[in-house]
Amino acid sequence: MVNKYFHDSQNKTVYRVDEPSIIENRDRRGRRRSWYTHTEVHITRADNVLTGSEWKYRVFEPRHEYFDRKYSKEDVIEYFMSRVYPQDCVEISFEEYELLQRQYEPDARNNHLA
Repeated sequence: MVNKYFHDSQNKTVYRVDEPSIIENRDRRGRRRSWYTHTEVHITRADNVLTGSEWKYRVFEPRHEYFDRKYSKEDVIEYFMSRVYPQDCVEISFEEYELLQRQYEPDARNNHLA
């Protein structure tokens, strides 16, 4: 699995969802106790506004979740990522992401609070 990229053309926003890390927690006897999943979502919005050193809207969103031991690794990944992927967006290629990100970032930096 690799990073995935999404575009929300209506809101002029691109997302980079990093590949998730999965940790299998085990007890002393080696039996699985739980799963821990973690990923990061990087967000670039054309309508964002930089005030000082802070953006008005989030540009980074860490996501993590614990799952019961009864689930398989594949089920954990599938369910977790289905909740992490942005809704109402189109998956795009890395090249498209880079192009749009380079377009939206300067737009956001040029925005000013009214």
